[in-house]
Parts: sequence; structure tokens; C-alpha cells
Amino acid sequence: MPGKTLTPYEQVPVTKEDLDWAELVTLDLSQFEEPGGKEALVQQLEHAVRHVGFFYVKNFNISQEEVDRQFALGREFYDLPLEEKLKHHNLKDLESGEYNGYRPAGLRSLAPGIVDNIQVYNIPKFDGHHHRQHPAVLQDHIDEIETFSRKCHSEVVVKLLRLFALLLEVPKDFFVKDHAYDDFGEDHLRYMHYAARSASENAKVGELYTPGHTDLGSVTLLFRQPVAALQILNNEGLWKWVKPQDATITINTCDALTALTAGYVKSSVH
Repeated sequence: MPGKTLTPYEQVPVTKEDLDWAELVTLDLSQFEEPGGKEALVQQLEHAVRHVGFFYVKNFNISQEEVDRQFALGREFYDLPLEEKLKHHNLKDLESGEYNGYRPAGLRSLAPGIVDNIQVYNIPKFDGHHHRQHPAVLQDHIDEIETFSRKCHSEVVVKLLRLFALLLEVPKDFFVKDHAYDDFGEDHLRYMHYAARSASENAKVGELYTPGHTDLGSVTLLFRQPVAALQILNNEGLWKWVKPQDATITINTCDALTALTAGYVKSSVH
């Protein structure tokens, strides 16, 4: 049953500053099924996953309208009163490693008197093993959210896993078989909200919103938004900005893939 009508999502203005941008390759996934396409993509991918840990993909068969509707759903959730959002937060679950549901801002200290200002809502994949009631603004659109979640897996993740297999010269489903969508796993769709801080607060934390870290799991998909906020630590120990690119997803390879490949695939600090 379709949910209520969503107000269209409007992106904020794009970052105009000329920052010290990271040099990232862009994989065109429309080449994936073409003769020789996978081999061409792997040639691009090798340096990216071994030495950078980040790259873009384009032409991934998920429309901008579908992406914008997910941003709109995230907006609807974060517009709820805090007491409503807190109904979906359990600190004991969070402390025990259960990351699904709502995480309010203010749980981490960044500097004396300064706490983080990031809210997170995680929706586990629809594998039949996670039974969680979501707030009505999301539950009303749960079929659409599931479709989007599954498309991220089939149109992007599976193709990347097969490219990784080709790169490593192992059977094409070597990684795919351990990432079946309907098997139990901790994959999730995440809505994040970063609130603005005052100039004085920013100065106290060096304009840092989240300390440098690597991601768990195999790959992270970050859908394009226009504000440059992500930085990655390169092999020379320098922080480089990731430039928002139209109609792309920013991909980073993560800790599990590094472990599965004995360190061949890089999980970058960002």
C-alpha cells in the first residue's frame, strides 16, 4: 500500500570552494554487460581499491527520483519531535552492538563541552531475520524502502563484488555467495542528519564532525549530496576532499573486504 504523498526533496546549493580534491576514478556500470566491459572496469578499479579505497560509480540503474525520495523520507523522519524519534532508540542495544534504529546526537564527546551533532537511523536489510517496527513516516513507505534497498544490492553491490572477484582471479561468485541479500546479515540503509554548529564550537573541534575511522562491512554506498563534507586520508598522510559528483554514488571499500582479501583491498581512513 503506498504511503502518503511526499513533499519533493530540494537539494541545498553545491559547494563552490576550490578545495584540495581527491583524485577518484569513476566506474561506468553501463559497461558491465558489454563485451570486454568488466575487464575494462577492473583496470580502472585496481588502483582505486588497492591504494585509495574510494571511487565513484555512475549509470547504476537507480533513478535520481528514487534517490531523492529516500532523502525526502530521511527529512520526514528527522522533522519528527525528538520524543517520537527516541521511541526507536535503545541505548543498551547500541552498547551491545545492535546498530539498527535511531541513534540521537550527543552520544560522543569531541572536545571538552562539545558533543557530536549527528543523528542516525539504520534500517536493516529485508532478509526476514530483522523484525523491527519503524516510525509511521517510514513504515508507510516500507515497500518503497525495501525496493530501494534491494536495488542498491542487485544493481551496485553484486556488480562490484563480481568485479572484485575478476580482479583477484577467483570464481565470479566468490564474494557474491557470502553477500546474498536474503541471508542473515548486518547490511543496512542509513539516513543521517548533520546539524550546523556555531563558529566558536567549530573552532574548538577543528571543524571536525566525525573523527577519522574506517567502515565495517564490505562496501559503503554514499549517495551524492551537494555539500563537500567527506575527507579521506591518502597514502602520503594528507587529507583530501571528496568532490560531490552529479549522478554518482561514492563507494568506499571497508574492513571486511580488506580481511577477506588479506589486505589487498584497502579500507581507507575517512
